[in-house]
Amino acid sequence: MVGKRLSEKVLVDTFGRIAPLVGESLSTLDATIWYYEKMAMATKDCPELRLIAWNLLKVKLEEKLRGEVLMSDFNWQLILDDRHKRRYESAGRTILPDRSLFGETVPGTTTATIRESIWTEGLELETMIRHDTTLSLPLFNRLKEALAEQGWEAANDPHFTASLDFEEDMMMTPAMSHGELAEWVAQVVGVAVKGLRSSRHHD
Repeated sequence: MVGKRLSEKVLVDTFGRIAPLVGESLSTLDATIWYYEKMAMATKDCPELRLIAWNLLKVKLEEKLRGEVLMSDFNWQLILDDRHKRRYESAGRTILPDRSLFGETVPGTTTATIRESIWTEGLELETMIRHDTTLSLPLFNRLKEALAEQGWEAANDPHFTASLDFEEDMMMTPAMSHGELAEWVAQVVGVAVKGLRSSRHHD
């Protein structure tokens, strides 16, 4: 450990010099380090709990969206990334309404995502709403103000986006109870649906 993050170029150069010394190719050395890091993380993180959490999230999201007065008139498609991506890569769940979230006056495709960062970045969570066109300035300003009250950041160029970073990470220890897992899921669902509701309310 050198006590600081090294650039990719420095790492590649360093490992390129080390590889011949240990009699391995650069790709083999890279893979060895990669799998060692994954195993090291697993000592304080339970992969299967995360997979259970994402599936539970799907169920709770569907229930919440069906029960929301402002949201229940949409047909929602919930797409979950594959198991391996959810464990180690930037992945999660995509939420697709069957039409623009902002009404007939703002045509286009709206998507929402709940996504974890790559595990080397601490498995932080982010939720994002994205529309593939810009919004009118009055609509954007109203929406930006409403979302800012909930901690969201919004932009409108070259398309509309609103994002919220969760303060806590997704580390789930083997000792985590079902109740704690359900509480975590409820919190994530609540934040995501609240953002969708605010967006729908200002169409």
